[in-house]
Amino acid sequence: MFKELMQTFNKNRKKDFFSTKFNDLTLKWKFSDLPIFLNKTEFVACLEITANFQFSSLTKQAIFNRITKITALYDQVNDVTVRYLGELNNDSLKINGYNAFLKNTYALLKIYINDALIPWIFQSALNLNCIKQKVDYDRDLYIAYADELVSYELQKFLKVILKILITAVPTDQTFALLNEAYEQDLISKSAKLKIMKQNARINEKNTQ
Repeated sequence: MFKELMQTFNKNRKKDFFSTKFNDLTLKWKFSDLPIFLNKTEFVACLEITANFQFSSLTKQAIFNRITKITALYDQVNDVTVRYLGELNNDSLKINGYNAFLKNTYALLKIYINDALIPWIFQSALNLNCIKQKVDYDRDLYIAYADELVSYELQKFLKVILKILITAVPTDQTFALLNEAYEQDLISKSAKLKIMKQNARINEKNTQ
């Protein structure tokens, strides 16, 4: 069921190229089908062509590694989502829950690519700092923060799935205990994210 739902989502999704602005550049890139949301070679080629720029071998490998890392994280969360929803006896809840997961994670990944991944790629290639709202950040520390933020948001989606299970099967305390564990982990991750973002600020470091 879930594999077919993902295939339907991919089939119905608009397949146009997306545009991202970086300084004076207008960059084009394509979102591949879930769960492998970026074709690494095609993605880099699109950026190089639209920017009229050639990335070094080291930069390309760093890009590939980061995409592989985020893809593995998505795969892991998707597998857990399928396993959790598979506990339900109600097909309607399964379908609605998984479709919501696909829609929300698709939006999350697009934002990550647009706002974090692509800027980091060109900041690395051009040896620039990351600038957000007139604040300078170390580009590598900021992308690490952005990666962690994706992990945090994906875990929040899992918590939504758990709430569906708790409502559907109120007598099973396993889901309630899992929900409590997720809640505590999210609190810890939220605190970690604040520290990571603060540590990435170059302006703050320079004033200390």
